[in-house]
Amino acid sequence: MTHNRLSDVLLTEVEKDKFTGAITFSVEVCFQRNNKNEIIGLTITNFGATNVSFIKII
Repeated sequence: MTHNRLSDVLLTEVEKDKFTGAITFSVEVCFQRNNKNEIIGLTITNFGATNVSFIKII
């Protein structure tokens, strides 16, 4: 993952569709899937934001 003002973040898979990493703070990225197993969005959590959601627009 790339951050505009900080260094790139190496994400490590901790379970299916869940990744963690650290810059100067920890970050968690979780992908959401539909019943067809397609990725439909993701959430990002870090020290200042919890479960910020992004939804895939088709």
